[in-house]
Amino acid sequence: MTLDARVRRVFPDPPDGYQYVRQTLTGGEYISTGLFRSGTVDDKGRGRTFDACTRVTSLFFDLDLLTLFDAVRVSRGRTLEARAQERKARMYRMADKSRDSLLRLMLNEYVPQLEAVIGKPPTLVLMSGWGFHAHYAVDEDVGTNDKVALRAVHAAVVDSVNLQVAELAGGMSPPLTSYVSAFDRTHDVGARLCRLPGSVNRKAAKRHYEVEVVDSSDTVLSREDLVALQDALSLAVDEAVGVDPVDIAPKMRKPRQARRTEVDFRSQRLPDGRTWQAVVEGLGPGEKLKIVCPFGGSTIGSGFFAREPDGRTRYYSSPSAMTYWNTYTAPSASGLVELVRKPPKKAGQRGDIANTVSNVITMLTHDTT
Repeated sequence: MTLDARVRRVFPDPPDGYQYVRQTLTGGEYISTGLFRSGTVDDKGRGRTFDACTRVTSLFFDLDLLTLFDAVRVSRGRTLEARAQERKARMYRMADKSRDSLLRLMLNEYVPQLEAVIGKPPTLVLMSGWGFHAHYAVDEDVGTNDKVALRAVHAAVVDSVNLQVAELAGGMSPPLTSYVSAFDRTHDVGARLCRLPGSVNRKAAKRHYEVEVVDSSDTVLSREDLVALQDALSLAVDEAVGVDPVDIAPKMRKPRQARRTEVDFRSQRLPDGRTWQAVVEGLGPGEKLKIVCPFGGSTIGSGFFAREPDGRTRYYSSPSAMTYWNTYTAPSASGLVELVRKPPKKAGQRGDIANTVSNVITMLTHDTT
């Protein structure tokens, strides 16, 4: 693999006995963001795990155009297809002018939020074809000895950046209120695959794009940078605030304080586009449906929907120890269905009914008058 100096900061030459994982998948060529011992990962990627990674070479942040495309459609009253593959197919058909305008918005407004949080510009920003890949090169010592800390920092950075992007998106016209997870929340640092610079994105038939460098810097995250990020993101251990070292010894984990909140399930969506309400409508009394929690979960069962014997529905998120109770109750007798409303203009008043396709569908489906 021949790399120019900009790319080599992110993908330094591996020492003897080590290698990057290279895979050719549907749509293009990919490379790992960390090094592995030669022979430990097969040609299908088996063995490419966080634990097996011997050195993280870069922190990788993925900004996918599909998430923004979906948010734009929702802001204009569209109901999204349930399957991500169907939504991608629609995105791949959009006009070049529309694609270019969304990519400019991402590059000019959303990618810079990484620098705002980390305090340094990305080492490398690639246009991946349908989005952007941002890399922060990691010092060899840190990448080899501090994988767990890097994973925690990556997760905290993504959460913080997504909050800032969501605030920006909510202030646009029309507001992109559903754009709350701009950057991918997968945190398998080192083992994560990214597009190979100079390769070609072939996911969309007849619309192939080279994966090209659009920006670069000499940033290499050092141990001092990692400590500063931990402090800034409230990830520092207790000695950072002067606690006696005895107090920082690991302790038995205490059960987390369970939390609860209420939310209209019609306003929440899973990554595949389904509303939470659509999910719970398929559950009978006493039934549960386990899923991969969209709020930081990595396994099936890290979140689940449930319908109580009395008909109430809820969603439980294990990563956040939060129970979300559904405020929406489908009508069981003749009458008008309750629709999603805009925020009230004055305290104590009800907001106006939102002019959305989902409200129209709800009326047609549930109203019995």
